[in-house]
Amino acid sequence: TIQRRIIDRRLRGLIFAVAACLMFHYLLQIARYNLFQGEHAVSRYLWYAMYLPMTAQAALCCVLAASIYRPGDAPLPRGLWALLALGALLALGYMTNDLHFQAKSFPSGVLADNGLEKNGWLQYAINIYMVVCYALCYAMLLFKSRRSCNKRQRLMTVLPFLPSVVYFGLYPLKLSFRVFAYFPWNMG
Repeated sequence: TIQRRIIDRRLRGLIFAVAACLMFHYLLQIARYNLFQGEHAVSRYLWYAMYLPMTAQAALCCVLAASIYRPGDAPLPRGLWALLALGALLALGYMTNDLHFQAKSFPSGVLADNGLEKNGWLQYAINIYMVVCYALCYAMLLFKSRRSCNKRQRLMTVLPFLPSVVYFGLYPLKLSFRVFAYFPWNMG
């Protein structure tokens, strides 16, 4: 239905690129957690590789939001290009973590996801980058939607955003309460 409903080829291509990033991220997760469980090196590199589609998806969402209601021949703002370049640098830094250990460090000496790894400044920088990209995208969409709907309808778009903010705030606390015998973080 996207091909029939969205007539702007540029927007349609960006939506498909975001969907491809999502699918690639899920494939990397499946490969990491189901196919290569015992192999630490492959699992670690798949862990690093998962940050490529995650940062690309955040950047593409910003480009998509900036492209709505923009004429086809109008260039994207320079600040957006700087944001894309920053995302590429952060993803490249994460992919080369074994050279500098600025994203994840392994004090136990075992280069594996065993719960003993420590987050470095690059991990926090890439997470902040993704949050800023999504917040910027969301702000652009809210600003641009003022043409087509009233204030009450625009604010309804905040409802799906609230659980993610709660999740983002509570996840680092590693709370162990259960809802219907499941951890809330694993329900999705």
